[in-house]
Amino acid sequence: MSFGFSAGDFIAVLQLAIKVRKNFVGAPDQFKDVSNDVRSLSIVLHDVDIYLSECELSEQQETQLRDISAGCRKVLEKLEQTLAKYAELDSANGILKTRAKKAWKRLQWEPDEIRELRGRITAHLAMLNAFLGGIFSQVVSTTKKGVDRLNQHRDDQERAAIGDWLTPVEYGAQQQDLYSRRQPGTGQWLLNSTAYQTWRDTQGQTLFCPGIPGAGKTMLTAIAIEDLTTFYSQTPGEVVGIAFVYCNFRRRDEQTADQLLANVLKQLSRQRPSLPEPLRELWAKHQERQTRPSSDEISKLLRLTASSFSRLFIVVDAVDECQASEGCRTRFLAEIRSVQKELGANVFVTSRFIPEIVDHFRSADSVTIEISASREDVERYIEGNMGQLPAFVQRNLKLQDDIKDSISVAVDGMFLLAYVYLRSLEDKATPKAIRRALQQFTRQGQGPSSEGSKVQILSRAYDHAMERIDGQSTGFRDLALKVLAWITCAKRPLTVAELQHALAVEIGEPELDSDNIPEVEAMVSVCAGLVTVDDESSIIRLVHYTAQEYLERKQDLWFPDAETEITSVCVAYLSFRGFESGFCETHTDLKSRLRSNPFYSYAARYWGHHAQKAASESATCRRIAEFAMRRNLVEAASQILGLTLTVKRSLAVLGHESYVAYGRPVQRQTTGLHLAAYFGLDGVVRILLEEKGCDPDAEDTYRRTPLMWAANCGWAAVVELLLLLNAAGRAIRVDVNHQDWNGQTALSLAAQTGDERVVWLLLSDKSVLPDMADNARLTPLWYAMASGNNAAVAALLETGRVDASSENPKRYIGWPPLCWAVKSGRESLVELLLAGGVEPDQKDGWDWTSLLRAAEGGHEAIATLLIATNRVELDARDGRGRTPLTHAAAGGHGGFVKLLLSTSQVQVNAKDDLGRTPLSWAAQGGHVEVVGLLLAAECVEPDAHDNEGNAPLLLAAEKGHDAVARLLLLHRAVDPNKKNRYGETALQKAMYMGHSGMVSLLEPHTATALAEWTEETLYVP
Repeated sequence: MSFGFSAGDFIAVLQLAIKVRKNFVGAPDQFKDVSNDVRSLSIVLHDVDIYLSECELSEQQETQLRDISAGCRKVLEKLEQTLAKYAELDSANGILKTRAKKAWKRLQWEPDEIRELRGRITAHLAMLNAFLGGIFSQVVSTTKKGVDRLNQHRDDQERAAIGDWLTPVEYGAQQQDLYSRRQPGTGQWLLNSTAYQTWRDTQGQTLFCPGIPGAGKTMLTAIAIEDLTTFYSQTPGEVVGIAFVYCNFRRRDEQTADQLLANVLKQLSRQRPSLPEPLRELWAKHQERQTRPSSDEISKLLRLTASSFSRLFIVVDAVDECQASEGCRTRFLAEIRSVQKELGANVFVTSRFIPEIVDHFRSADSVTIEISASREDVERYIEGNMGQLPAFVQRNLKLQDDIKDSISVAVDGMFLLAYVYLRSLEDKATPKAIRRALQQFTRQGQGPSSEGSKVQILSRAYDHAMERIDGQSTGFRDLALKVLAWITCAKRPLTVAELQHALAVEIGEPELDSDNIPEVEAMVSVCAGLVTVDDESSIIRLVHYTAQEYLERKQDLWFPDAETEITSVCVAYLSFRGFESGFCETHTDLKSRLRSNPFYSYAARYWGHHAQKAASESATCRRIAEFAMRRNLVEAASQILGLTLTVKRSLAVLGHESYVAYGRPVQRQTTGLHLAAYFGLDGVVRILLEEKGCDPDAEDTYRRTPLMWAANCGWAAVVELLLLLNAAGRAIRVDVNHQDWNGQTALSLAAQTGDERVVWLLLSDKSVLPDMADNARLTPLWYAMASGNNAAVAALLETGRVDASSENPKRYIGWPPLCWAVKSGRESLVELLLAGGVEPDQKDGWDWTSLLRAAEGGHEAIATLLIATNRVELDARDGRGRTPLTHAAAGGHGGFVKLLLSTSQVQVNAKDDLGRTPLSWAAQGGHVEVVGLLLAAECVEPDAHDNEGNAPLLLAAEKGHDAVARLLLLHRAVDPNKKNRYGETALQKAMYMGHSGMVSLLEPHTATALAEWTEETLYVP
């Protein structure tokens, strides 16, 4: 404390109070008042001492406490002196003699003296209490803030965990980096346009911005996002959600439809004061199972979260770079459109001129603005980057104007070309050289202005850039080609640190030499403007995806051995002595390893993918095999790789959850042979089996063998190699029927992943058991069906050794093969199963036949196949007594009803447990076509009543189906006055339900005029 006051000073006062208080031990009752005062003072002093350790005093508080403490000391010392006059101390040991008690008795206090001392004690007690109250409030406030900070920290941690679970991808850094590169005033033409401002201010609109490659679409997207953020941050009363994604063809693995939608959900949930409770609950549920959210769960939560905003903006850049395979782009756009229609979201999308994308955005609520770099924006860019050119340009204003004018005209709306042209001038040594280059730009820009011609111009500009790179000194040239090779061939974007470590690897060295790490400035400068670094994310990349496409086309020319060299570098990095300790026991250790070795994660995850594309030369294979034999290195790499088996979503559709653990990463026991099989490296597998003597049946943590990994991943060459071990005379054999911890075999895995050749290879092994069920009683046949792998189904059926007609539905979790195929509407699969000899009248676990399931779903074509076998019961009944005709009629499946009636073998009046006929269900459902078909059928009973006495006409009247009632009234056998067991007629039911049209229709057909009815007659109980 300041002012010469310390904690020791205060403690001395507290100790003095305790000492004085002890001197009152044994005092008579008349002295208890002053004794109690001292006791109270010591207690408060002690409380102050406790709270002093919990807070930081201000200078004013320190001064106040110093003064109070000094006053307390004085009054206590005075009291101690007074007591000393009446008590005798043993000089030898300082203890009161026994006659001290008598002294207390003789003690007579002077009234003035005691009054003055007690008054001073009381005053200081009051001051201490006041001071204590102040610091107590301060401590409480500090504690509350601490608790609040702790709660906020926990909430932030939970938000981060849930966000990473939804998707680890972040677009914020990319947005910041893009906008920071913008020249002031760039893109203002878009923001000032009527179309943009109308879109921004009008709910539910779409602004589609197509443009040629390099037109600046991504930069304009960043500008639009910043404008929306700024504009609505200044708009009170609006709760606005803004989500954006930057599609990138290099990130397609992490930009599936589900992942993109999950990212939109993640961004919107972060913009709420607290996370939506359903999102927390879903996360908690999946945490227990270590699973990911399903498409439906993402969709529902996205709508729920988005609905909490009064305005919603979704911005998508470069949707053309979103993968089109497996319907990814189509589903993503459809989901965004659905959210837009339901919640009035505003959507901003950029794209190249892809016909199917352009067609998608041709609608009444979509406005199109073609993106093209304006001359003003190009000139701003050139002016802002003129400083990159040689010094003589800075001194020549006329030359600067020529550069600006020539390039802005030559690029014809292609911003990227302006960048490439400007960078190409950096190595020009004279004004004449620059003007010669400008003339060349002008000539190139005088051709056709189509997108194709502009791409050709850009390609020629890339050619010139590569020529400049090739003309550098050997060291710079080699560095540039390595940088370009890595960036072009990398399986995902690389950070600067990752690429620096990759470039520093020396094959054969046991560790990385930090002196061999190149500077990022050198890595960028030697690449002639083709490479740039995103400052916010530290990603080093090519300037544009057109540069990526160009280098991929030219790879055989500039770096033909890139994949082989990258593979060698990855394996060398994974083999460093620092990783010989193997598996990291704690998450902290793992984080430390990744932090200290930035390239390790990439090398562990992708070395095998590069090896697949590398030349299968023996040197590369042997290098990999040597790595594969070092168990600790393999386990360390596998910990990062996190191998997972493929289990199709069809299991989840049926509510089957036995396989959730397949999402867990491999922990231990992974061998080099496992890795080689996983990546399909047959050359490496051969070396490991034939030369290294590896165990072909080695199990990983989840009891999976190399054969299972190869089968699951579809590597036929590896599967064939492993199965050759079972040839006659071989000492080592592979167990083709080995089951993992879920009971699946290699054949089960191959059947569901769709590789027909692998299935045939496994079936060709004489020892294979093609009908082996797993722990969930599912066989390879079931997996092939669920995965839509008809070729595998055919192959399995052809063996004649699979049971597809089991009378025990529990074997198939309630769904025998044919019943499941019928329910799923899989016509081709049904045809395959029937051709394979499957019993057509199979029953499922709910005692429904295949034909009943077909009727329920209205699968007419499948029913035709079943009926054509002449081996199905046409009037089979389910547990509620309903026939296929009943189900088809109730579902309104007219074609199906017509098919059944055409057989002339169905009971048209079959009643179910409720006493209802097919006509009753069709009438109640309002299915006019079906009612017409049934009324035309021979022997139909149009007035048949159910157990409650309700005829078809009454059921139609109750639901207000006028057209059905009109058809029924045309039939002579229909009695409009027929009553049910409660005495109700069709007219009364219609009146009670408020169907005025039905009342008007029925009134002319009633026996009693409506006007003549009494209140009792009209009453409906």
